Amino acid sequence: MEKLIQEFPATADDGTPHVLYVYQDFLDAGTRGDPSAQVPGLKRIVTDVGLSVNRVDKGKYKVDQTGAVLTSSDANAP
Repeated sequence: MEKLIQEFPATADDGTPHVLYVYQDFLDAGTRGDPSAQVPGLKRIVTDVGLSVNRVDKGKYKVDQTGAVLTSSDANAP
């Protein structure tokens, strides 16, 4: 199951503000002792309009569909 685990502000080169959302898959890893156990899986980042984002470096991101570069100075930004 995928869950929203984080959101943070980012800004495009032209000054346009965005919010980036980080989603993470959680995979079933149940055992007899803990049948509802889950382990974290892959993360993905999307823009506030649903476009895919790649992390270039901490605080620097590139939107797949447009090539726009976004930056964030948020301390919690991945």
